Amino acid sequence: MNLADLPEDCIATIISHTTPIDAARLTRVCSAFKRAIESDAVWENFLPSDYKTTLKTWPSSGSKKDIVMTMANGVFLDQGLQKYVLLRRTRGVCRVLSVEAMNVAGGQDTRFWRWEQSRSSCFGKVVLLVLLSFICNCNCTAASHIL
Repeated sequence: MNLADLPEDCIATIISHTTPIDAARLTRVCSAFKRAIESDAVWENFLPSDYKTTLKTWPSSGSKKDIVMTMANGVFLDQGLQKYVLLRRTRGVCRVLSVEAMNVAGGQDTRFWRWEQSRSSCFGKVVLLVLLSFICNCNCTAASHIL
């Protein structure tokens, strides 16, 4: 028996246990694989279980494959303060927080921090530590509260 002779739903189940990258590659193997991979059932399996609640404010139109591909590129949430990314190789999820979403201690105090625009950040802004003694004082204060 040839692998391509398996029923389409069986091929789709097998492919859904791979990764989105592998699924995309398998479209080139044979036409039976290509048809199976177009199934929403395959792509739904690549989505994290909480994707509907996480992306409730995100306009999701199109197929599950479109949602997976969009999430793999990253979706900004919470007025752009978070980025939610589906990891293509591991099928895991990464949440990236902007520095503005982290509530950095003393973050508005220009004696300790310098805010800069940055093309290296997906959020476009970074904060640089100017005075290290501030961090040492924060750690000592936090440690004394724990004791």
